[in-house]
Amino acid sequence: MLVVSGLEVVYHQVVKVLKGPSLQVPEGEIVTLLGPNGAGKTTLLRALSGLLNVHDGAITKGQITWKGQDLTKLGADEIVRLGISQVLEGRRILADLTVAENLRAGAYSNRADGLASTFYERFPILGQRRDQKAGYLSGGEQQMLAIARALMARPKVLLLDEPSLGLAPKIVQEVADLIREIHQDGCTVLLVEQNARLALGLASYGYVMETGKIVLDGNSEDLLEDKDMQEFYLGGAHEEGAFRNVKHYRRRKRWLA
Repeated sequence: MLVVSGLEVVYHQVVKVLKGPSLQVPEGEIVTLLGPNGAGKTTLLRALSGLLNVHDGAITKGQITWKGQDLTKLGADEIVRLGISQVLEGRRILADLTVAENLRAGAYSNRADGLASTFYERFPILGQRRDQKAGYLSGGEQQMLAIARALMARPKVLLLDEPSLGLAPKIVQEVADLIREIHQDGCTVLLVEQNARLALGLASYGYVMETGKIVLDGNSEDLLEDKDMQEFYLGGAHEEGAFRNVKHYRRRKRWLA
């Protein structure tokens, strides 16, 4: 189980972004982390994958453990070797390298030389374009490459940051199907996603984060039926009058109750 306990993260030694969230990702499950832009979701993933220092961030309080092992002092390379890989928001493929070279970069920690052929079978378009520079792929193809590159490290846990961002609806469905396949293959998934309905359809459990704190959590079925979730994230019924102000006030009141 991946466990986050009372985590606090500060950027540039002054800006506190995470304010004590705690969550659990049971082995073999899909768990989703929802919330608006600026809530701290990406920061939490950076803390899990050891990438905070790249952005001048640091954990100042709390703990992250994977199967009982403390991850808070480990570097990104050590965390990858333990079996935790991240697919970054915006895909972040190596545009000037070929598809094949991107996949080899993902496998550096375990010398998975023959594993690329598996992904060429799973993603035929990547096989067809293995010698093409990755920057010339479409957005959907780049997302597939980013996920395949992360899987080259043979992760036990896959951290996905906004995999549907900027993709056409048809491609979003293909990505969702791929996440299900990855899960069925035995990989644990922590999914950060603004498309709450998509995420809750994939996950067994969900957390909602706002302003660096967890404000709501529960089984996906319960969250889909929750009135606050329907109002704030799932396109629930609108109210008359100054809707935006009323909605914001009610959200704060309910979250803090």
